[in-house]
Amino acid sequence: MCIGIPQKIVKINGQKAVVKSANGQKEIDIHLIKDLKVGDYIISQNSVAINKIDSETALEINELINDS
Repeated sequence: MCIGIPQKIVKINGQKAVVKSANGQKEIDIHLIKDLKVGDYIISQNSVAINKIDSETALEINELINDS
């Protein structure tokens, strides 16, 4: 089972974005989600953004992960 960890977009370049999470930074494909901007939080699978989430949800998930 895979757990989606929230990642914050720190840079966008066309259909790619640099995202930051507890594991560091990486580049992912964002072509499946419209209207993303720097500061948005996403969940990705295999380096492809699959869902946009709000900041409250992202922080809550991160707290739950860190508490376990």
